Amino acid sequence: MELIIVLFIAICLLWYMSSREQANQSRLEDLSSQLDATKSDIENLQKELEDLKIEFEETNLTEDEKEARFFRSLPDLNASFFKSLQKGQVIDLISGSYHYPHDEIFISRFQYKHEHAKKENENGSRYEVYGFRRLSPDDEWSSYTMLANKDQCETWDCSGTVKKLSDRF
Repeated sequence: MELIIVLFIAICLLWYMSSREQANQSRLEDLSSQLDATKSDIENLQKELEDLKIEFEETNLTEDEKEARFFRSLPDLNASFFKSLQKGQVIDLISGSYHYPHDEIFISRFQYKHEHAKKENENGSRYEVYGFRRLSPDDEWSSYTMLANKDQCETWDCSGTVKKLSDRF
């Protein structure tokens, strides 16, 4: 009889422990899903905070700083781009140059009319790009030369880089 009582108590204890284990497992799964949701909320808040930070920074930028930021965001042009242009083709370009002793970048938007591109020398990988530029549609075209390689295009005096504008100025 004592053996039956001991077995009965052991079975009850095993059943109780099993049900507690299931309850704990269920609670753990609930907590895990809550944690995942909280992580997702935190990531969304971090993104919103970063967006607000960028928006706040941009509202405090001067027009020149906004223009410099825009210039830096544009992709670089290379020699292949200019070699593919047709003579007389007109495109909108922007240059960013630094002139000693100033630390600020000087931005200039202009229209460029392509003439031709030729290698700087027989062994070099740089091209001299020849054409004409004007700062506004009302201006006269003036001669303009740039230097381009496989990575980027530089102003003739190498004080800055030249990039393509995506839309008209």
